[in-house]
Amino acid sequence: MLRLYTEQEMLSRLAEMFEKERINQNITQQELSSRAGIPLPTYRAFLKNGTLSAKNMFKLLFVLQLDEKGENLVKERALKTLEEIRVNASQQDRKRVRK
Repeated sequence: MLRLYTEQEMLSRLAEMFEKERINQNITQQELSSRAGIPLPTYRAFLKNGTLSAKNMFKLLFVLQLDEKGENLVKERALKTLEEIRVNASQQDRKRVRK
């Protein structure tokens, strides 16, 4: 099933996931932010308006033991067809962009 979400909807869902897991683990917002090394106002701003760096997101995932969700974000895409495998094999990994 194809689901399309806006950036704000995805951030809201992420914030809800963190809050639900935090509450399930009986951790206060202060404890969570302290364990993750994130200032409490930063965490609260994320809950309110979705502002959070990728680094802080991974810190929260780790502290809440949701590492597998973070791993799914950076997992390489599985190749599905023989043509995709051929194209992928013929491409070199780019190290930088030159203009």
